[in-house]
Amino acid sequence: MPLKEALIQHFEAGRRKSCVPTCRIPDKRDFMDSNPPRTTDDFYRNYDPWIGIGTAIMLALFFILIAFKSFLTWLLRRTTIWRYQYQKKYRKKQLINNHITDSTTIATTATPIIDNGHIIIS
Repeated sequence: MPLKEALIQHFEAGRRKSCVPTCRIPDKRDFMDSNPPRTTDDFYRNYDPWIGIGTAIMLALFFILIAFKSFLTWLLRRTTIWRYQYQKKYRKKQLINNHITDSTTIATTATPIIDNGHIIIS
């Protein structure tokens, strides 16, 4: 009979308990620690809240750094696009003004170019 009782206990241990959603969570055990806390009270007795606060501060600083870098990149791109569009409009106005002045002037002056690429100003 002891074999039969052992089998019954084995199968009963394998079944789910009736308190499954509300069962008490087992105590935390850290096997890397030489003297781990056995209960939750033992864990919080030596708990330092500044460890969590320091971690939260570091994560917040990292988030702020990434957000600032993204904002700076966005601002530089918008500024570059604005400058490009401004220069494009300015050059277009210059081309229109030059075309009008070129068609109205009859005589043009040419400056000779030396062989090495420099312009002679006389």
